[in-house]
Amino acid sequence: EAKVDALAEFSSIIKKHDHFMLACEPWAFNVNFFYLPERMRKILKERNVDIYSDNSLVPEDLSSDLANIHVEIKTRLHESGEMFIPFQPLSNQTADCFRIVLAGNKKFDKTDMINIMDLMEKTGAHL
Repeated sequence: EAKVDALAEFSSIIKKHDHFMLACEPWAFNVNFFYLPERMRKILKERNVDIYSDNSLVPEDLSSDLANIHVEIKTRLHESGEMFIPFQPLSNQTADCFRIVLAGNKKFDKTDMINIMDLMEKTGAHL
C-alpha cells in the first residue's frame, strides 16, 4: 500500500512539473516518464501537446531526439555514480521513457522523488 501511495505521489509531482511528462498512466509499482529539456518543451507546446496529462503522446518525429536525450542523461548519471535509472520502450510511445520501479522494502519518499527530478534537470538542462 505505501509503495502504491508513493508512486501515486510521484506521478502527481511529475504531472505538475514543467520539465517532466508521464509516458502513460501509472501502473502497479511503475511510473514511466519523460524528462523534457527547454527546447523539447517549447516544441511540444507549439504542437499543443498537453505535457500535464496522464497519457500524452510524444510526436513520432521527436521520439528519436527525446530517446537520445534520455540515453545521454542515463549515461551521465550512471558514469558519475549519482543515479542508475532504467529507460524502456512502451507500446503507446515511440520514444523510450524513464521508469521508476518500487520493489522490496526500500523507502521512497518525497525527498527521493525531488532528488531524482533535480538530478535529471541538472544533467539534462542543456541537451
